[in-house]
Parts: sequence; C-alpha cells; structure tokens
Amino acid sequence: MQRWFKANAATTLGIDASVVGGLASSSGAQQLGLVALCPDGPAWTPAAPELRDADSRLDFFVAGWPIFDPLRRYRMAQDAGNERLVAAHDAYFATEADMDAGNPYRLLDRGEATQLPPMIVIQGTDDANVDHTWQDEFAALYRSTGGTAEVRKFDGMPHTFVTADPEAEASKAAIVAIWEFVLGV
Repeated sequence: MQRWFKANAATTLGIDASVVGGLASSSGAQQLGLVALCPDGPAWTPAAPELRDADSRLDFFVAGWPIFDPLRRYRMAQDAGNERLVAAHDAYFATEADMDAGNPYRLLDRGEATQLPPMIVIQGTDDANVDHTWQDEFAALYRSTGGTAEVRKFDGMPHTFVTADPEAEASKAAIVAIWEFVLGV
C-alpha cells in the first residue's frame, strides 16, 4: 500500500509524500508492524514491476491495541478458552510456525528488523484480547534495538475503545496523543 501511495502521490494524487506513516489496530497493527520493521520483506514486496523499486519505508507507525506477538496471544486465547480468538487465529495463520514468522515481537527479538520508525502504541488496560503489559515489553525491546517507542495507556479501556466509542474522553485523549505524536515526527 505505501509503495503504491509513494509512487503515485505526486502524479496521481497531487500531494507531497515526503513523510508517510502508518496507522493500524489489533491484528492490522501486527501486519503493518511487519512492514514497518522490514519494509522490503519478500513476503510483501509486490510483483508489479512498477512498484518493486518504490520506497516502502514508513516514517512513523501508530499502533492501536496491537497484536505484536500473535503466537503468544494465540496461546493466551487457548488457555482462556476463548474459542472466537482461537478460531480467528486458525483462520488466518495455517500453523503456529506461521504465527512465529509473522510476529513483530519475535522479529525484533531475533535482530531481523531493518527499519525502526518512531512509533506510538495506544492501549487500554482492560483489553481482553491482548495483555496490556505486552505493549510495555514490546516498546522496551524496540527501544533496546535503537528505536523510539512510546506507550500510552488508558485505564479501564477495552480492545478497540477508540473506534467503539470515539466520543468518550479516553478516546478523545488517545486521538490527541496520536495527533501530537504525528506532528512531532
């Protein structure tokens, strides 16, 4: 997506794409996390010849309630008997090995990241889909490998709290935090 955007921003869209970031949430943040950390990964390099050489790096990354370690979350869902989350993982990932391969946390831990764009994580503390302390662990690992990462937590907020109730005070505060982060990049 960012390759197409950067390749077409000026000519097709008439905009400046000198700074391009990404925002994703939940499992989407897992996917965008892979692209942010390894923008030229072969699994997501397009076959279209006109896009192969386009810059794929992100200048910043915003992650809402991310699933940065899908294998760990899968095991958490199994242990909790959360059949909905287990089924979602089984539908998306063929195997636990795929959950490990498509895993931003483990990618960082293995030293395989080729880029570390500045990032902010938005996370509620009452999230039944991902343990909020995992975001602290991810951010600490991110910083230890040379990146800049900030975690903003919102007390008592569940998974998807910003999109579920954008008028709530916590949601508004999260949006302001994102806005301030992006302006500071």
